[in-house]
Amino acid sequence: MKSRLMWLVLGIGLTAAVMGSVWAATSGEVEVRVNARHLEDGRVEVAVQQHDGDSWGDRQRPDSRFVPAGAQANHWYSSSAVSIEVPVPEDELFCLVTHAQPGDDGFWTYKFEAMAHRWDVYHDGITVQVMHGATPQIQAEMLQQCLDDGATAVGSSLADPEPLRDVLLSAVDAGITVVTFNSGLQDYQSVGSSRHVSVNEPETGRQVGALLVERGVTGNVACVIHEARNVGLDERCDGLEEGYTNGSIERFHVTGVGDIEATKDNLRERLVGEDGEPLFGGVVTLNSDIGSAALAVVRETGADIKIATFDENREVLEAIRDGEILFSVDTVPQYQAFYALSSMLQLARTIPRILELYKVDDPHALLSQLPVLLGPRLYTSDNAREWLQTVYGTDRSVITTEVDDN
Repeated sequence: MKSRLMWLVLGIGLTAAVMGSVWAATSGEVEVRVNARHLEDGRVEVAVQQHDGDSWGDRQRPDSRFVPAGAQANHWYSSSAVSIEVPVPEDELFCLVTHAQPGDDGFWTYKFEAMAHRWDVYHDGITVQVMHGATPQIQAEMLQQCLDDGATAVGSSLADPEPLRDVLLSAVDAGITVVTFNSGLQDYQSVGSSRHVSVNEPETGRQVGALLVERGVTGNVACVIHEARNVGLDERCDGLEEGYTNGSIERFHVTGVGDIEATKDNLRERLVGEDGEPLFGGVVTLNSDIGSAALAVVRETGADIKIATFDENREVLEAIRDGEILFSVDTVPQYQAFYALSSMLQLARTIPRILELYKVDDPHALLSQLPVLLGPRLYTSDNAREWLQTVYGTDRSVITTEVDDN
């Protein structure tokens, strides 16, 4: 337990007696009481005691602690100060554990984690810890470490739910708030999560398919999966199959964000034939860095393949502005972090009261396990220039040098 020194000045009147008092500090409190005794010579001596567990501690006597025998009536006198150690409770620990892969900094570090730390700044008494586990086994170990460290609430993405189920259910059994985010919309209830924060992956996939049709894409479309065993990515492709009616959807895996050059090789082999002819009418990538890789392959080969992607980076927004990428669907990682933490805070405060007030063992019977569905935000040629300015501070295409013709 942390402690804080607090200076206490005792105001003393002629009618001073033993009093109980609670003195509050910035984020803790201590119970003290003032002692007073009338001496044989007519003076009044004062001291202070601090409550320590089940008993009162030794009397602390200020250097100036006597009210003179002939003190003026109805006049307040003050002792010199004494220091009191005020216990300050440890910050509550809120853990967020993601399935981020090495190299996927644009989504998880610069957006999701950055927002989590901003949220933390404005919430006193809470420490937010963000950890990234590239495999579900590492994620489960990180979650268990959070529980061992005394976390009040834990949040987890559910790219691969099964290996995380036991540790998350054990958290629920221990009375710890569990919230999930990102992948796992179809699975969060099975791991005991009270809230799941994400876009609606299947519905977003359907909307992307319909947009491809609206933009005139024909022929088969590739749905590129950059992470193995991520249920959310498969749900996007499932929705794409429902929404796209101008051909078939073929999904395939690439190396991923950890090795973009290898990913470009994967895309080149799958998207373009040996004769240089396109094998697909369109390609949908599920990550902005993979979208940039697909853009590089199309530029290099000159293949007539329409590109759409999920999420954004500067290159993606510039390509949308310039007509090289049709559109991007932003799954708003910043908002995922914000609403996951806000849900954790609300539930961590509410659930214990629900259990006590209604005398139930399962708070979900009253609160329900609900999704918090976000966005998504759509970037098109109509707003890409504006978002370049908003997100990155400048649109490089408008930086020009004016020449005086005179």
